[in-house]
Amino acid sequence: MKNLILPIVLLFGASTLFSCGGSHEHDSEGNHTHEHLDENTEVNHTEGHASHAEMGQTLKHYFDLKDGLVRSDAAEAKAGANALKAHLAVTEITVKGHESHIRGIVSEIGEHLEQISLTEDLEVQRKHFETVSDQLYALIQVTGTSGKTVYRQYCPMAFDDKGAYWLSAEEEIRNPYFGDAMLTCGSVEEKM
Repeated sequence: MKNLILPIVLLFGASTLFSCGGSHEHDSEGNHTHEHLDENTEVNHTEGHASHAEMGQTLKHYFDLKDGLVRSDAAEAKAGANALKAHLAVTEITVKGHESHIRGIVSEIGEHLEQISLTEDLEVQRKHFETVSDQLYALIQVTGTSGKTVYRQYCPMAFDDKGAYWLSAEEEIRNPYFGDAMLTCGSVEEKM
C-alpha cells in the first residue's frame, strides 16, 4: 500500500500541472476565457513573418518593463514601456492568416504601454501591465517565442485576489504585481 501512495501523489500532481497549461485570457469583466489556435494553424517565421530577432527584442523590452515593476521602480517601468512601445511601432509582426488578429493585439498592447508611460503610480502601471502580459501571451500563441524559453507565471493574490499572469525569462518567481512585498508569491503555469 505504501508503495502505491507516491505514484498516486505524483500522478495527481502531474495531472493538476497539465490541466493549467491552456491559454487563460480575461474578458472585459475579468472572467477567464480560453482561446486556442487551431492545431492546423501554420506558423511560419520566414518570408516576411516575425523573425526570431524581432520577437526576441520584443520579449527583452517586456522583461525590462517587468523587472522595473519587480523592483517597484516606476521610472524603470516607464522606460521599459516606452522602449517596448517604440519597438512595436517599427516592427511588423505577421503570421499568414492572422494579420488582423496580430494588429489588434499589438494595438491593445500599445494602448496599455502608453498608460504605463504616463504615470508614476506603480499600482496603475501594474494594472496596465496585466493587460500587456495577457496580450503578449496571446501574441506568442500565434508567433512563438523566438526559440527562447519563456515562463508564464501566475499570482493568485494580485488585484485583491483576482489573480494575474505575467511572463518571465526565468523559472524563479519574481512577482511584478507586489515587488518586494511578496516577491516570490506565484507559480509557474506554463513553460513555452
